[in-house]
This record gives sequence, C-alpha cells and structure tokens, in this order.
Amino acid sequence: MAKELKTESTPQPAAPPEIKTNQVTAEWHGHTSKSMVVTVGPDFQLQWLNDYPQIWKLVQADRSGKALAEFDSVEIRHPEWVANARVNYASADKVHLFDIRKASKPQRDLALFSDEHFEVRWAANGYTYHRKADGVGMTSASWATPEAAKAALFREQYSKAVA
Repeated sequence: MAKELKTESTPQPAAPPEIKTNQVTAEWHGHTSKSMVVTVGPDFQLQWLNDYPQIWKLVQADRSGKALAEFDSVEIRHPEWVANARVNYASADKVHLFDIRKASKPQRDLALFSDEHFEVRWAANGYTYHRKADGVGMTSASWATPEAAKAALFREQYSKAVA
C-alpha cells in the first residue's frame, strides 16, 4: 500500500468585497470620457485594483452612467490615501486600470469633532455626522467643512434633546 503524502496548501485569501454603485460618484461626464470618484473604506487595499478586476462587477452592471469605459479617469478616496488611475480595458463585469498613482494623505492637524454620542466623518461628498453607538449616519446631507457638519449636528440633534 503506497503511503499518501499530505501537502499543506496555503489558504487562498477571500476575494475582496465588490465596489457598490453608491460608492461611485460622477465628477464629470465629457463627450468621450468621464471622471469618477470612488469612496472606499479603511479596509480597502490598493493591490486589489490589480489583483481583482471583478470587484467592479456591480458598477459595470449599472445603467445610470456609472459603468466605466476605456480611458475613463478614476479617483479612489481612502481615509489615509488617494489614488488616481485610468481605465485600460472594461468589460461587462471587470475593469482593468493602468497608471495607478497613490498619494498618502497627510495627518490632520485637528481631530474631527466627536463626543460620547456622535462623531463627524468624511463621507463621499463632504462631511457628515454619525451616531457612535452603531455607526449609523444621522442625515443624508453633507457639508463642505467639518465645522459646518458639527454646527448642523448641534442644530439638528442636540436641539431636539433640549426641546
């Protein structure tokens, strides 16, 4: 009876989550190309753009103008960095990028407002505020500055507690 050799295989990492259409915003649409901004979370890894072109599947299925095409520009906004790239090839379920350039975002001099109940965060289109207990966004509005979001938080949430 031949002895079977056991080989330990290294587990393949799970594919990253797909980029959802609500993470993609049109910066501008031209006659021959467009520029899109993609907001990703802190767990997103830049290497996924090359290794997993299928993460764009949901975006490519979108029929509202968010699907990417050859030569479109993409800006990926991460809490700690920003990357700019161009689309080399796009199919119905994959996007292949080239000329990916990453720039690290400098640390903020001042922390965003936070207390025991709420915190101000950067969202896709500006600053907004969230409930700390469960991370739920308390409004669909956004503001250009963190100070404006803090003022809205006090006006819209804390004034209710006093009334």
